[in-house]
Amino acid sequence: GDGRDYRGKLDYTTDGTTCQMWASRYPQQHKFYTGNPMKDVRNGIGEHNYCRNPNGRRAKPWCFVPLSPGSDLPRWQYCDVEPCKK
Repeated sequence: GDGRDYRGKLDYTTDGTTCQMWASRYPQQHKFYTGNPMKDVRNGIGEHNYCRNPNGRRAKPWCFVPLSPGSDLPRWQYCDVEPCKK
């Protein structure tokens, strides 16, 4: 599917960039990590930087990348997680 149930420990993007911690809001500001254990556990996010797809908003697991705000590079990238075959 879209990887919203992925709970692996991959912590880098397809180009090898290490993911930003979900609990961190620097350098990429976001509202995915709430500090509410029930909501965060449901989305698979927390005090880690593993690839996730909270709420299934993208095509597959992804993460924020710790690049400088204002750079021309994207603030998030897909992770190298292959979808399951049926």
